[in-house]
Amino acid sequence: MTVVSTNSYWPRYHALVSSTTISRANTSWTRSGGCRDQITDCYNTGDEDTCSEAQSYCNNNILSPLAGNYDVYYVLTKNPDPYPPDLTSYLTSKAVTSKIGAESTWQETNDDVYSNFASTGDWMHNSRPDLETVINAGVRTIIYDGDADYILNFNGVEAMVNALDTQFSAEYKQQQFANYTVNGQVTGLYKNAGT
Repeated sequence: MTVVSTNSYWPRYHALVSSTTISRANTSWTRSGGCRDQITDCYNTGDEDTCSEAQSYCNNNILSPLAGNYDVYYVLTKNPDPYPPDLTSYLTSKAVTSKIGAESTWQETNDDVYSNFASTGDWMHNSRPDLETVINAGVRTIIYDGDADYILNFNGVEAMVNALDTQFSAEYKQQQFANYTVNGQVTGLYKNAGT
């Protein structure tokens, strides 16, 4: 794997980072003991400490630097992204919490939950076999991504879906992307097979 700038919005909008940052990320991926090697060690051992160290190294040396100062879920917007607006005061108001029967205070993110996942190296584990099990069990499944989403980028998601080995994989591989429309307006692309 080589890290490349596949920002389909450039040059129409902006580059996310400089070529120097991309070069550093490539080196962090390929060097001995780098991200690729650490992910391989995680896959081979399944050891939580090994996987956690891989996640930390890869995030600090590749993922975060390549995001630049842009919203990782919508790369067209600089940080902090003003949309959606902060909903905390509304979601924590008594009018809302009493109506929905909330038993805890809403928060956008929870650092404890993130830290618990990070301590296991969750991002470095291969979840594809688990997804295959769910699909083969007949659970209706949708996998989606956005064309301006850096974290859940469409290149990686499509590669993962194309590599799935499920009862519907052969049918899926024969499908072509088609337009998804809402009220006559094309809003995306989709492929479907089985459930």
